Amino acid sequence: TPVPTFVAETVEAHLARIFSREVKRHGPDRLEAWWRDVDGRGTSIDEFMSNSVAPLLLVLGQLDLMVDRPAAPEGEAVRNRADEIRLGLDQAVVSYILPENMLWWRLDRAGRYRECLIREVDEGKVAYRYWDASEWTLYDVRGEVVKGPVEHGYGQIPIVRVFDRRRPRCTNIGLPRYESIAEIQREFYNRDSELILSDTTQAHPLLQGPEDYVKADGAIPIGPNWLLPKKKNNQGGSASYEGFDVIDFPKSGAESLRLNKADLRDAADRAALLLKPAGAAGTSGATVGQSGVSKRIDQAAGNDLLSKVAATLAQAERR
Repeated sequence: TPVPTFVAETVEAHLARIFSREVKRHGPDRLEAWWRDVDGRGTSIDEFMSNSVAPLLLVLGQLDLMVDRPAAPEGEAVRNRADEIRLGLDQAVVSYILPENMLWWRLDRAGRYRECLIREVDEGKVAYRYWDASEWTLYDVRGEVVKGPVEHGYGQIPIVRVFDRRRPRCTNIGLPRYESIAEIQREFYNRDSELILSDTTQAHPLLQGPEDYVKADGAIPIGPNWLLPKKKNNQGGSASYEGFDVIDFPKSGAESLRLNKADLRDAADRAALLLKPAGAAGTSGATVGQSGVSKRIDQAAGNDLLSKVAATLAQAERR
């Protein structure tokens, strides 16, 4: 059963609208130079925000962003400022940490990380990096120290968690804006699986015929050219032939599943404020015309949603 992509389609539609026009940024020359390569791989701030941060933040409801120095090349010793400049270690690079890799943390009163433990995977090897306000230490899967403690000199952990919305009664957990659409997507997948199973089962109807025509192993003799002969019935004093009938399953259950799937598709579009106007391609015959007031309300609600999403992304970039 193919997995539906309601959440991905919704996020892509919303972000396409938000980033349809170029984002204008102004800052010091050094900051604008960094915006042209924020991760040390030639990725601009526009690409990083629209392709990485924005989709993950909206789907997950939270995302940890980390700004650190590039890793020193193997075999190079960094002894002074001149070595940092020569090796390009005086620049900052930004990366993100997925929620499943932020294993443990403690916060200060301002909500910043005071301590945290991060799971890292490099070339198939798993390690764990412990951070506090002054240093970090790298451990292997057995808990043995691989490197460190190393002073980072930032004065605080260089990781900040940004939120779309905060989950009630949780200090540091986000609430995804598209959580309801994800639940609808899961229900759609379950019903689609049942419909595919039903269609597959009913694609080969059962054959019903005389009981004494079937052999003990369940086989039915077939003549030349795949001819299925009829069984002669000699009961009643006169010979007659009993025919074979095809048992066709009723289709009402499958039609009900299809209607349920259409309702779930509409529910996902309503949750994302992506309903099509009456008469547009892809709408069913049950679509009713909208009044002018209704259209204005729908447009205002969609614009309000996009404004909130855009504000969330702008706040994440500022932080």
